[in-house]
Amino acid sequence: MVEIANGKETAIPYRELVKSETANLRIWDYLSYNREGELLLNGLKIIDLAKTLGTPLEIVETTIAEQRARQWIELTRGIADKIGYKGGTEYFYATKANPSSEIVAAALKAGWNLETSSQLDVMNIAWMFENGLTPEGLKIVCNGLKLHPSYYNVPDLHPKVPEGVAFDGDVDHAARVYESSYAELIALLKGKGVDIVPIIDSVSELDYFAQPGEIPEMEVGVRLKVYGPARNDSELTHLKSRHGMDWSTLIHAADRIDKCPHLTLTTFHSMIGAAETIPVDTLVQSLLFTSEKYFELKRRYPTMKYFNMGGGVPPLGANWDHEGFVEKLLLGLKPKAQEYGLEQPVMVFEFGSFIAAESGMHVMKVLHLKKNSVEDDGKVLPWAIVDLPFMRAIPDMLMVDKHDFLILAANNANLPAVKARLGDLSCDSDGVWPPKKAPQKFVYIPDTQEDLFLVIVASGAYGETLTGIGGVGHCGLLEPAEAIIEKRQGNKYVRVVPRQSIKRARELLGYNSHSLEALRESLKS
Repeated sequence: MVEIANGKETAIPYRELVKSETANLRIWDYLSYNREGELLLNGLKIIDLAKTLGTPLEIVETTIAEQRARQWIELTRGIADKIGYKGGTEYFYATKANPSSEIVAAALKAGWNLETSSQLDVMNIAWMFENGLTPEGLKIVCNGLKLHPSYYNVPDLHPKVPEGVAFDGDVDHAARVYESSYAELIALLKGKGVDIVPIIDSVSELDYFAQPGEIPEMEVGVRLKVYGPARNDSELTHLKSRHGMDWSTLIHAADRIDKCPHLTLTTFHSMIGAAETIPVDTLVQSLLFTSEKYFELKRRYPTMKYFNMGGGVPPLGANWDHEGFVEKLLLGLKPKAQEYGLEQPVMVFEFGSFIAAESGMHVMKVLHLKKNSVEDDGKVLPWAIVDLPFMRAIPDMLMVDKHDFLILAANNANLPAVKARLGDLSCDSDGVWPPKKAPQKFVYIPDTQEDLFLVIVASGAYGETLTGIGGVGHCGLLEPAEAIIEKRQGNKYVRVVPRQSIKRARELLGYNSHSLEALRESLKS
């Protein structure tokens, strides 16, 4: 980077440029540069981890997740006390953002409850219960589609082989193993005394949970069909969302729940959407409008207690008005409750990315600089070829169109900054950063011919859950090693998950002894 000062060109050190452009971000709570221009993560040199374990490397810093979870509790309760909000607050970690046991454990350590969206989530939590890893009084809220078990297509107990084919091996083993459905697992855990609350998303779900004698006594919630800002009934009607129920269907469901002696209606769920895409005032207005639906239900069913806003709030490290949002929302709920002559609801936050995102980052090495891109101004912008597979490590950029990842140099930050684009080792046109949908963007890197390592910051949410763990990556690129940083009895430990081997990837693709004879016979015919 070159700055014109008094008619002369002056090189700006990379670290000064980055700090000036990100000065308003709270990522510097846990990141810093030392005198040598090396990036530190809570005092640990990232370059040391990269050289010890190799790259590409995923780092999971669980204490960041725990810290952010505690900070949200402190922030919201502080504001509630300041303005005199009497309803109280509760907190649930949305495990779909990152279901890894170390992140779930960090949320639990910070005093959060858990929210699920699939049968796998419930089984993971059941495992934690069975092994004594959950705190006393843990609450679980269950979102996602919990369809009646009869809807699923499960393998026949005594399968009939279709005419004209022969199965290689036992057809009983060829069929998938059937696991209990999401709805069945929820009822099973409740029967074991777990405080678990399904949020009814459709009439089909209610058909299952309303069964007398089959389902234990339990609290349930109802979810309004909201995804996007809605400030009146007309806007609400025209929203398109596969989750939740429209108002008339929700009223019908609430009436049915009230008639079930084993069910108690306690929760109203109103998820507006990704908050960073909605202005704070618009988000607050939408939640205050849907809170009127909550109060209308509570007039009919006094057992209603919780107003659950869902999630979507960006991490504290993002440039977003978290304090303003909470204060405006709670200040708005107070007169709404007074207007309806009802007590203020317990405000429920159900956050995933907020906790998980900043705890994860990816480290990559620049392997090669390739200068073959000429910009509109005629300047050559180099390609920095890196060893991290972008489509696997940060699929968010393609699947949910996320373009705001921050990439920092892990070393050489005292050197001047230059513009560049990044490309991975795949042969795919999407293996680049910035992504193709943001052609005007670029990154700054230190201007050096020495070894250079880069870090994608706050990439700990959704990435692995979008691409899966342990599979075969696009263009044969393998899964990185993982360094999990944990604090145990006051000491810092690094737990290493080995990188995927080429041998394992080849086995998954059928290059193994089990497939060998079948392939030989097939190629003969």
